[in-house]
Amino acid sequence: MRPGIRAALTRVVALTLPAAVLYGVPAQASPTASPGGEAHRAAAFREPAPRAEQADLTGADRRVAQEHDVSPVVSSVTDPLPVRGVASAVGVSWSGKAPAGVLQWRFTSTSGETGEWAELPIEAHGPDAGSKEAEGARRASEPLLTTDPGSVELRLLGGRRGEAATVKATIDEVSAPSKAAPAGKGTTSARTTAAEQTALAGAPSIKTRADWGADESLRKSAPSYGAVKGEVVHHTVNANSYAANQVPSLIRAIYEYHVKNNGWNDIGYNFLIDRFGQTWEGRYGGTTKAVVGAHAPGVNSWTTSASTIGNFTSSGTAVPTAVTTAYKNLFAWKAQLHQLDPDWTVNLGGHTQRSISGHKDNTSTECPGAALYAKIPSITAATAAAVPNSPALTVRRDADNAGDNDVLVTTSDGRVSLVHAVDGQLSLPEASGIVAEGLDMVRVAGDWNGDGAVDVIARVKSTGALHLYAGDGTGGFRGPVQIGKGWNTMRIMTSVGDVTGDRVPDLIAATSIDSELRVYPGDGKGSFLRPKVIGYRWNGIRSLVGIGDWNRDGRPDVLGIMKTGEPIVYNNAGGGVLGNGPRLNFVAPEGATVSAIGDVTGDSGVDLVVRDAVGTVRVAASTANVAVIRWIDQSPETISTWRDVEPHEG
Repeated sequence: MRPGIRAALTRVVALTLPAAVLYGVPAQASPTASPGGEAHRAAAFREPAPRAEQADLTGADRRVAQEHDVSPVVSSVTDPLPVRGVASAVGVSWSGKAPAGVLQWRFTSTSGETGEWAELPIEAHGPDAGSKEAEGARRASEPLLTTDPGSVELRLLGGRRGEAATVKATIDEVSAPSKAAPAGKGTTSARTTAAEQTALAGAPSIKTRADWGADESLRKSAPSYGAVKGEVVHHTVNANSYAANQVPSLIRAIYEYHVKNNGWNDIGYNFLIDRFGQTWEGRYGGTTKAVVGAHAPGVNSWTTSASTIGNFTSSGTAVPTAVTTAYKNLFAWKAQLHQLDPDWTVNLGGHTQRSISGHKDNTSTECPGAALYAKIPSITAATAAAVPNSPALTVRRDADNAGDNDVLVTTSDGRVSLVHAVDGQLSLPEASGIVAEGLDMVRVAGDWNGDGAVDVIARVKSTGALHLYAGDGTGGFRGPVQIGKGWNTMRIMTSVGDVTGDRVPDLIAATSIDSELRVYPGDGKGSFLRPKVIGYRWNGIRSLVGIGDWNRDGRPDVLGIMKTGEPIVYNNAGGGVLGNGPRLNFVAPEGATVSAIGDVTGDSGVDLVVRDAVGTVRVAASTANVAVIRWIDQSPETISTWRDVEPHEG
């Protein structure tokens, strides 16, 4: 799925909407058990006894009411809800408007010891607004997870009486695994591509859904796929004292709560990490893929997530080294798979933030807690160090922010369109919104203005003005902004990524008169720094292509197509200096075009799209031998389509 615009939801901690209360004698919790031992129970709230609204309030309760600007009264309460000594998820859901107060809970052990009342926050996770999954989602609290026997009470501090909306408590208790995952419903789909098999070979240790006993019959629909532009850290807010053998049942409890209580399609997280450092597969769809989760409303379509099983709200809580190491291993692997720079800025549906972030960076929430959030900088540094010189990270060609590298073409209706590739097969063109009339040298420029989204640069043929079409992060482009003039003196030009070593993309161009080769360093703000001459007598070169890191040394290289059609790689020696590299084993004569597209075969090497002089298009995939490409033929429909478009080199 190519993700579109998603509107972010926010977490509400202090509830300010009308209360939703049931009156009268509370209904008995009515269990429904599955063959494997799960029990899903519901219980009603009731109005407290007369004059009992304030009798149980402490000074701390009154301070909470004052902080949240609600009345210091209890407007509704449940009777004690028994929980067994198994993994259980307790929560509250409602129809209509949210309760006008603060949801609270307290736990009583089997020995009779009762804890203090604590807040049960409104669920800050969930599907993206406007998605199909969101249509069936219910508003609810976050789950209260416990593995201890005893009872839980719930109440609403503040609020108003007489509201018609229904509030109910739910308890999902899990014991033995409900059933084994059916064939084809484990870590990956039943059919795994060669690229996915290669990716899995380099994966960290990940326990599958079958390992935690997922009941695959609970899933409501097939998975959706988006992009992985960022990685999000969460915590599940349960006690940190669980045993290793309790982890599968805790995950099943979360799964049941997310599906049965919240109405989501599946568990919300893409991955989970326990306190012992073991990583677990979360949402179904394939660990190598960009599965759209329900973990951070508004950015699910652009991110992957991992939630630590535990509570790290207090800044004084120790975060096990095994946990941060697991994050590093998982995030580094996913970064390489999805061509993500772990230590950089990304654009998630129009919102700019760091590549690795906490849930609180994109939603109003305390998640992942102060202690775990404080570890994100060190997790980021460790992740970035684990993927040095990765060739996939040197090409930023995802022009529509949808997770695939793109090639630009002009279609017969005069529009600049995007073509991406999956497993080496090119897609049909998709309109970008940019009108090609009057433009040439249309190039994917990387993140030229520093907002995390990939931009397009083009020259106006009549005036020589250079225009920037800034990506908006949701698949579109803003109107043209002039960033240069006098570019009619340039014969050829390409975007090359960062060749000057400042982590900002640059342009390389050759002049028409004396064929000087110049690097135009980007300033990261949408303009240029002073150009530098890096070569002379480039008149024998017909075109330049910013191919990315061809020789896999961590620096983006340049492909020069000679007037004879010979393609020669010019290796980036650093500081804007180019050195001689290999001649590739094909010829692109006059009339042929060569375009960069990044990695489309899943091997972390950058590839090319070549249309020959008679219009036949193929992917030229890189190999372990930097002088040798291998051809990937395209479908008859793709070949026919490409004979009617004008590819843009570079």
